Amino acid sequence: MKSLDNYLLKRYVGYVNERDEYQKSKIYQTLANANLLTMYLISLFMLISLGWDAMHQQFTLGTILLFLAQQINSYYILFKMRKYQLAHSEFYDEASYQAAAKGLKRKAVWAGANWGIIMFVMMNFVFPALGKEPIHVTWISVAIYVVTGALFGSTMYALARSQLKLIKEE
Repeated sequence: MKSLDNYLLKRYVGYVNERDEYQKSKIYQTLANANLLTMYLISLFMLISLGWDAMHQQFTLGTILLFLAQQINSYYILFKMRKYQLAHSEFYDEASYQAAAKGLKRKAVWAGANWGIIMFVMMNFVFPALGKEPIHVTWISVAIYVVTGALFGSTMYALARSQLKLIKEE
């Protein structure tokens, strides 16, 4: 598998002989940044395609393939990060551990609010407008997205908090 990875990397990047550690690290950094950019672009294109599909009241193969490409990429990254335990953060003192947990709380609140607001706007304004349907907002739909945003933020906090490890020296 390692030789296949090296072969594909050489073909993709376009170099012939071996690289030193600095060059390899820069190649990996460039590829990681390209992967992040591509993931965001695929998400944007998928959203545009989904809007186009909603406007024409159909689902196209392009939307489905963009969704699958994004999911395959996300699951690959998730499984590799878990396999090598790269998402774990180790802390050796209580203060830095608590500071990291507090920072995660702020990020989780922001993620939950962001998710709830974006979903509320997309489902109650954008998609009905694209589908040429009347825009109808009720208190129940607001409550649904407040609650689901809170659940999303809580889930993100729990998952991120499980990656923090306090190492106690004995």
